[in-house]
Amino acid sequence: MNIKLIIFCGCLSGLIGMVFGITALEIGNNKYESKFDRELDEYYALVGASIGFAVGATQECIREMKQQRDKAD
Repeated sequence: MNIKLIIFCGCLSGLIGMVFGITALEIGNNKYESKFDRELDEYYALVGASIGFAVGATQECIREMKQQRDKAD
């Protein structure tokens, strides 16, 4: 398995997930100004990036394993 490619795909998907997280925050923007609401930017970006990394890395692992299985056949 090509670990560099897996990490690269995970990072790229993480960036896309971070953009989706920030976009979701902006779409659901409210008028409240509490301390918790001001810190939501970081939480949404972190959650989006984490989910994106996990999905991207998993998807690339599956592709790599499929290629190995096809070579073995």
